[in-house]
Amino acid sequence: MSHATWQPWQLVQAKVREAGAVAAVAASPESVRHLAGIFFPSQVMIRRRLAFVAVPAVGAPTLIVQAVLERTARSQSTLAQVATFVTGPTEGLLRVLTEQRLHRGVLLAELDFLPAVDTAALERGLRDARIEDGSHLFAQARRTRSPREIEEHRRYTRAAERAIQVAFFLSQDATERQVHARMQDAMLSLAGGSIPFLTLASGPERTMLVHALPEDRVIRSGDLLRVDVVGFFGGIYTDMARTVVVGEASAEQRAIYRRVRAVQREVIDGLYPGLTAGEVYDGFTRSARTQNLSFTYRYVGHSTGYQVVEDPVLTTGNEEQLRAGMVLCVEVMDLVDGVGGVHVEDMLLLTEDGAEVWTDLMASDDIPEIR
Repeated sequence: MSHATWQPWQLVQAKVREAGAVAAVAASPESVRHLAGIFFPSQVMIRRRLAFVAVPAVGAPTLIVQAVLERTARSQSTLAQVATFVTGPTEGLLRVLTEQRLHRGVLLAELDFLPAVDTAALERGLRDARIEDGSHLFAQARRTRSPREIEEHRRYTRAAERAIQVAFFLSQDATERQVHARMQDAMLSLAGGSIPFLTLASGPERTMLVHALPEDRVIRSGDLLRVDVVGFFGGIYTDMARTVVVGEASAEQRAIYRRVRAVQREVIDGLYPGLTAGEVYDGFTRSARTQNLSFTYRYVGHSTGYQVVEDPVLTTGNEEQLRAGMVLCVEVMDLVDGVGGVHVEDMLLLTEDGAEVWTDLMASDDIPEIR
């Protein structure tokens, strides 16, 4: 298949054939978003508002949604075939499987998401089928992004970093909560995003807290200002961290930042397909010792996209190999009493030639100064 035109469901279909199954059924919001290119908020908020993607061993996949979502599905999904149900999601799925003659043989289902009551209903309704867990199949498929997904994710990542930049440049004499509000407003106006998780802290004491919620503390000249922010854009997550100083940086602040940044740059520059996640972490610990970092976290990054933290997690002993097409976060932090905490986290696409860093608006080897 052409690299420029392949669809995520085609990778799943190939795995279905390898397994000798008749079909695979995706049920989680992240797998439906990945395979059908559409996110349904109600699938998350309403327990019985399930959506499915049925991928047969041969032929085109079908998106199965509640009837009220049919027009949205047909106009926004990347899949041509759409089927609906009114009140019973499992009944709707059974109908599609039966009509397409996928009701005999091995059926791979996303059992790490599908409720037990629905799994039991499928087993009762598919007497001639054997339902097996296909969760790993969908998880593996999500780790490599299509060209369409990559472009979309890159756009959201740049919007999220721009939102940080906008908020930070209005930070002096503002409170932490005001900076948070400006960041959220910018995230929404730039790309329709929201902030489901945020650490935002200023000053030498509060930036030492790994997860600090914004308070009414006024940000003054000379303060470190640190943020670790997760953005959410229609089913896709971004994750990045930035540390700046408001006003002129002290020698200690500059030194800590340079050490942290040097370690992070060494990790990023050393990424390539085929390297294991554990080898990445081992390289991080060696670099951290060389730079005399006083704080080393249990991982140095992870994949991200349809969940905030996805495999592979870049941690000790993880033997999963990195692959071209993965979207990764690489983050390094140091905490120094009396000075504060410095945290940098960047998002990148792993290519055959190494890392393509997406977060470059505020990327600097010296601590950025906000004046």
